Amino acid sequence: MRWTLEDMKTYEGAKEYIDTALIPIYYLSPSELGVAKVQEQRWMEEICVYAERQLTGRIVLFPTLYLLKQETESIPPFQADSFPHVLFVTTEESMEKSLAGLNFSAYFLERKEDEEDLSVMVKEGKKLTQKIMELWKK
Repeated sequence: MRWTLEDMKTYEGAKEYIDTALIPIYYLSPSELGVAKVQEQRWMEEICVYAERQLTGRIVLFPTLYLLKQETESIPPFQADSFPHVLFVTTEESMEKSLAGLNFSAYFLERKEDEEDLSVMVKEGKKLTQKIMELWKK
């Protein structure tokens, strides 16, 4: 389920089955604004949407959490009793390490040069889906 009005209406009746929060997290830096940054952010979100579609009924895809570069050490805590599994997705390796240091599950989505290629996006979406399923086994 995604963070939409329609999906949240469905969530109310199905929340006992939904056990995973998928949260894209993205660094913003005013000095780096431009087309490339928007493409990277959209690419990450599309891969998260792919994983959500594959695992519909078990996960909620939250809106992207945006942080400024200087907020690296102040990642807000995410506590939700209704989500035994929480996975952050980021395109920044340093963010993945920061999250792991705070005992959060995180997935580093390495950006590819040919990221606009649908087959590459599907491949990355499958990797993310596999990561979520591995999280469930723990």
